[in-house]
Amino acid sequence: MVVRRLYVLVLVVLLVMGIGDRVAGSSAAASGSAAARRPRPLMRSLGTSLQEAEVAARYPAGVLPRSVAREPASSQPPLVRPRAITLPVLMYHGFTSPAGEYEVPIPVFREQLDWLKSHGYRTVTLPQVYAYMFGRGRLPRKPVLITMDDGRLSQLAAIRELRKRGMRAVLFVMGGGNQLDWAQLRKIKSWGFEIESHTMTHPLHPPLTKLSSARLWYELYNSRRVLRQRLGVSARYLAYPGGAYDARVVRMARKAGYVGALGAWGGGRWTPAQRFSEPRMLVRGDLSVRAFGQLVRSMTSKPAESPGGGINP
Repeated sequence: MVVRRLYVLVLVVLLVMGIGDRVAGSSAAASGSAAARRPRPLMRSLGTSLQEAEVAARYPAGVLPRSVAREPASSQPPLVRPRAITLPVLMYHGFTSPAGEYEVPIPVFREQLDWLKSHGYRTVTLPQVYAYMFGRGRLPRKPVLITMDDGRLSQLAAIRELRKRGMRAVLFVMGGGNQLDWAQLRKIKSWGFEIESHTMTHPLHPPLTKLSSARLWYELYNSRRVLRQRLGVSARYLAYPGGAYDARVVRMARKAGYVGALGAWGGGRWTPAQRFSEPRMLVRGDLSVRAFGQLVRSMTSKPAESPGGGINP
């Protein structure tokens, strides 16, 4: 009887010790998970300007918002077969008269679109081009990427011309407001046009490269957040205002969740290695149709064709 009682007592002690170990282990794991989930400090110092003070008030601890801390860092899937491509990436702004560096009158734009159609060019989207560079999917035999910056009201007339021809474009707009209002942008999105980020306020003086970390984060992250809330778009691509970027801007863009970014100059040679600095070509309003054709041809590669008429992977 005494032996049996001792045996039962030992079992009880062992059981209690096992439960205690599991509780302690669970507490440690929970503490570790909490530490892992804790957002890392992003902004070490906040500027003293009024705009930066507003950013500091929004993020008082200088840390990533929780919604961003949970969002995976921007990345493309592993390269299946990395490849470069040269294609016309045309950058437009306004479509008013008179013609100028940043204004292409609608009659001129019509002639340019008709030239593209008559020479076999087909418009593509940013996800299509990036997927192709990373070894997935195909592109038309003669792809062309048309981009429009700044969310200008005159772009509505240009979009109507594109729709008449079954063509599309990418609009880079600001999260802080554009000439095109949100209702108009939602309508444009419903027509199948891509809408991406051009930062919150389009900073030029100073440019992105001269902003404090706090202000830069505000420009990059908040633009994605607002576009997602207002338009329901993921806004994973960015166009740098004025084409200004450096290594710090690229790092911050990655943290903000972008998967690629476009500059403002440099032609049409795109590679996976420079996916955060892909070039574009400004289309001036005073270009003749012949000069426009020469510009497009200069950025058109001649890849081998697949049996289906597209560019071979």
